[in-house]
Amino acid sequence: MHRRPGPLAAIGLNLASLLITLPAMALLGLTVAGVASSVAVVGLFILAVTLVLLRRLAGVQRSLVSAGLGEPVTRAYADTRGLAPIPRLRRWITDRARWADVGWALFTCTFGAVVSVVALAVVLYPAWSISWYFLWRSLPAQLPQPYHFLHVADPTRGAVFTVLSVVAGIAGIRWLTPALTRWRLLMDASIIADSRTTALEERVEQVTAARTSTVDAAAAELRRIERDLHDGPQARLAALGMELGLAEQLALCDPAAAAGLIAEARANASTALADIRAVVRGIYPPVLADRGYESAVRALVADLPLTVALDLEPGERLEAPLESALYFATSECLANILKHARATQAWVCVRRPPGSVRIEVGDDGVGGAAADGAGLRGVARRLAAFDGMMSVTSPPGAGTRIALEVPCEPSSGRTTRSSATD
Repeated sequence: MHRRPGPLAAIGLNLASLLITLPAMALLGLTVAGVASSVAVVGLFILAVTLVLLRRLAGVQRSLVSAGLGEPVTRAYADTRGLAPIPRLRRWITDRARWADVGWALFTCTFGAVVSVVALAVVLYPAWSISWYFLWRSLPAQLPQPYHFLHVADPTRGAVFTVLSVVAGIAGIRWLTPALTRWRLLMDASIIADSRTTALEERVEQVTAARTSTVDAAAAELRRIERDLHDGPQARLAALGMELGLAEQLALCDPAAAAGLIAEARANASTALADIRAVVRGIYPPVLADRGYESAVRALVADLPLTVALDLEPGERLEAPLESALYFATSECLANILKHARATQAWVCVRRPPGSVRIEVGDDGVGGAAADGAGLRGVARRLAAFDGMMSVTSPPGAGTRIALEVPCEPSSGRTTRSSATD
């Protein structure tokens, strides 16, 4: 339920909206000029600059609407990150949100401005009534009958009319101005903000994309596990079976050779067991199940051939799926550092603001990392299943910082100990 702004807030909001009208009028004119001359390069340039400025101006109005209605008002624009200038301009021109900004500029320069002027006129009316009455009393010759439409010519009736006008004006300030202001803000919101239906549609698209990414990631993980088992433990166990079969055949006729085969089989069994443990740790490390994300990260960096500084803010255990996603995202980031960064040191910083977990993995390497690389795409895919976000800052020659943020709540405190042993 949208709230109605108070009288003082309504005055400020209308004044600010009227001030925005002037640049909106200028940008509306530039938009028309850019469209009219869009066949030339200069027209496209004018249109691009105008659309950028209109988005910023509409953002200011969205802030006013949010303050006046007491609810966040947002607009999702088409993502143009990483696009060249011409494709970016094409994306802008076909973006409905940006043309909605143009429609809002037209509204605010016409009907919206009229509504704001009327709302402010109601505020000024009591002051005007009192000023007009005393002006009439001080200039009787020049203003013999200022209330001519009511045929009021004597001071007593003029005073009564003025008092009634002031009372009506105060009532207007109390009720009419806030009502007009609220209506104006709702009209602004209907033009430059996403509707609930649009927001729900976008949320459905995000959830669908996250689900698809999660399914693909799970399928890729299953293929990796199958490959690791096939190339490692399965091959060694097959060799173990053959060695034990030969040992069984040689047990009576050549006990020494059989003993050698049994010794080889025992070595292969130990190696297969180590391979199985490695696969288990790749699926879900026992230390992660037993002691949580922080302990698992400490165990992870202890085996890396790189100095990694840890700044892990303590906190309650998270839900197991989220802990797993954060651990493997951190592991993937560190693996990328080892493969590509040529760094001398790295760091992992974890913070626990209310309702979320923020992780930064950085290094002092060569920089230039791309967020759309295969490894980082996997990290983003893991986080997307939990509405998480990833940002990459990697200027050439200045190292890389990968920021991960996931909304979450602590788990109930129950932990499930792993049945795997080291």
